[in-house]
Amino acid sequence: MSSFFITAGIVTVSLLLGITVLISHFLYIPVVLACYRYPRDGVVVSAAIALLYFAAVILLLPPLLPETLVTSGRAAMFVLIGGVISFLSLRLQAKEKQ
Repeated sequence: MSSFFITAGIVTVSLLLGITVLISHFLYIPVVLACYRYPRDGVVVSAAIALLYFAAVILLLPPLLPETLVTSGRAAMFVLIGGVISFLSLRLQAKEKQ
């Protein structure tokens, strides 16, 4: 979970500075780590990270429709990537048990 706090700090500081391009991708690190380590809860963790990112953008940046739409797409990708990693991790665990 420390990776989440480090990347959340980086994203928050960059949002306060007005940097929105590329910096959100740092949040994929805790998404991938959580979904690989805890595949059954990974999608929930991904959704929580996506929600926190969306809330941070809405609270820290001026309310512009294009930025809100882009942020929604990024948040959806967090959940989608989390689902894929969780699925693959569950399959890997099942094969290891065989």
